[in-house]
Amino acid sequence: MKIGKFSLITVSFAALLTSQTVFAAGGAHLADKPAKELRPALRFSGSAPIDLQNGIPFNNGTFGLPNPEIEKWASAPMIVPGVADLPYPYHWKKHFIRGLEDNIHFAEVAIQNWKNVTDDTKPEAKEYSEKAIAALEPQLKRLKEATRAAKSASKGDWDKAQANARQALIDMRLTYSSLHHNIR
Repeated sequence: MKIGKFSLITVSFAALLTSQTVFAAGGAHLADKPAKELRPALRFSGSAPIDLQNGIPFNNGTFGLPNPEIEKWASAPMIVPGVADLPYPYHWKKHFIRGLEDNIHFAEVAIQNWKNVTDDTKPEAKEYSEKAIAALEPQLKRLKEATRAAKSASKGDWDKAQANARQALIDMRLTYSSLHHNIR
């Protein structure tokens, strides 16, 4: 049996149109199943909770129920950029350490900037830089030690190590803030 060119195109078009209609309608097999219950979202799109268990094939889920645990962290105040004011659970240790390391880098860059002195630098600016470095370096050293201790802390020592690192971070940022001003 010989199939004509027109028949092959018609069959192909009909098959393509039918498959798209089934996906768009959700498929006949899905109509028999009861709707899945929404669960607290594990993912958010902006402030909208997303439930990845629901939806049609190849999409990213549907709107879900709010997740109080995630929303608590989203609305928590920050101590400094990258570190929330809430106590971090042990399984989020990497997030806390990353925030501490970012702030260590921030202080190291500030110290390096204060060390940049040229022949054109005014004497009062040199004096200010030396005082600023002398004030910030001990705080930075304490923060690095507290970060090392937090990084190697076990689950039992985590709360104490986190509290020490948090206080060292606050002290370092307060020292930096008190030093950060323009001189003439």
